[in-house]
Amino acid sequence: MLDQILVGAAIGCLYALIAQGFALTFRTTHTMNFATGEIGAIGAFVAVGLAGVGWLPAPAKLAVGAVIVALIGAVVFAVLIRPFVTNDGHDARWLLVTVALSLVAVDLLRNSQGTQHRPLGFARLDGVLSLGFARIPRQLALLAVVCLALGIAIALLVTRTGLGVRMRAVAEDAETAGLVGIDARRMGMLSYAIGSAAVAVGATLWTGYVGVFPDIGPLLLVPAFAGAVIGGLISVWGALAGGVLYGVAEQLFAHWFGATAGGVIGLVAVVGVLVLRPEGLFARRVEVKV
Repeated sequence: MLDQILVGAAIGCLYALIAQGFALTFRTTHTMNFATGEIGAIGAFVAVGLAGVGWLPAPAKLAVGAVIVALIGAVVFAVLIRPFVTNDGHDARWLLVTVALSLVAVDLLRNSQGTQHRPLGFARLDGVLSLGFARIPRQLALLAVVCLALGIAIALLVTRTGLGVRMRAVAEDAETAGLVGIDARRMGMLSYAIGSAAVAVGATLWTGYVGVFPDIGPLLLVPAFAGAVIGGLISVWGALAGGVLYGVAEQLFAHWFGATAGGVIGLVAVVGVLVLRPEGLFARRVEVKV
């Protein structure tokens, strides 16, 4: 069982990183990108293209892919989401736009790249890492370390820097923030860029384990969104914890009751959290914007 807990925590770190992207964009713009999974898939295919650039080391390839996808995320916000951003967050057309974008993106990926699984070609570790009390595939260990490090860095960026303060100011009142020189559009683009870049790195390392294919979007979107809801959509630290908890629960219930139960338990937990504590397990009630 310790093996399942370790594997679940490792995959949960990926969910947590993507969940942070949801929390970051929601607390800044009151919107989320439901094409996040497809953004991750695009990042993985960009990485496959970069795999043939032999003179670039693996970390540089990950960084280049992250920058490319960050630009895509910023453009998505500026062109497709920003027109529907309101101070009260009551205009939900952004949700329809991002869902439509996810459908279009996966269709384009299937038609242009095919449906077969491809090897990543770099940043891939073979074998199993033994920790004495448990064993975990080396690729998942790498995934966990990188995603956790990025997740902590994002949380510190948002909660301990002037940039985080400006993002929070935009979330509270974009018009007033504009009066003191804070560009709400720029803050929104930046939040989407950071979230998209993080997803690209996490998804790329994950596809080093499962292969690169167009339909990874839903496999990433649902657990990550569930982790964000469980942890708290306005708390980047809560989203980090919620994603890890979801990953562990998913693996344990899949081990005990089968794969179907593993996928269902997290969604049941989401319903329970929404009913009993809508702001999430780790978010303070006073942070909720009325």
